[in-house]
Amino acid sequence: MHRSAFVAVMLVALGAAGCNDIPSKTLSVMQQADRYELLSLDPSRIRNTPPPDNFHGWRVLGRTSIDDKATREKLTNALRTGARENGSMAAGCFNPRHGIRVVHGQDVHDLVICFQCLQVAVFENGEPAKGFLVSESPHAVFDDALRAAHVPLAEKPG
Repeated sequence: MHRSAFVAVMLVALGAAGCNDIPSKTLSVMQQADRYELLSLDPSRIRNTPPPDNFHGWRVLGRTSIDDKATREKLTNALRTGARENGSMAAGCFNPRHGIRVVHGQDVHDLVICFQCLQVAVFENGEPAKGFLVSESPHAVFDDALRAAHVPLAEKPG
């Protein structure tokens, strides 16, 4: 690659950094949620399994209701920090091991989270919506919350 082309690509990548965040509507539902659930997912895709064992195509290993406001804020803030840390990096896989379901009034927002490939798929009221990228930094916070609730975790990638 020519040096000028490389510099142009780097400037575009750096310009994108810091622009990534949880979509505003989803963030609002997360912050005002009447119900906030954290899920542990099997990263292998499944078919023909009805909810509640199927979360947008991934088998639910376990879930816990997050009723404590401080824990909700910790999870949301960790995810938001992770989004802001990653403006443009993602892998080609999608092997989610975590999920969040938040409900505020009639709005249901689901997040299917893959810290391995640094991507979050978002669903608003069951329909795909704009997702976002994330760093690995929230991973430990999510695993700690699941372990505290005695929810089994998926095996870590090899």
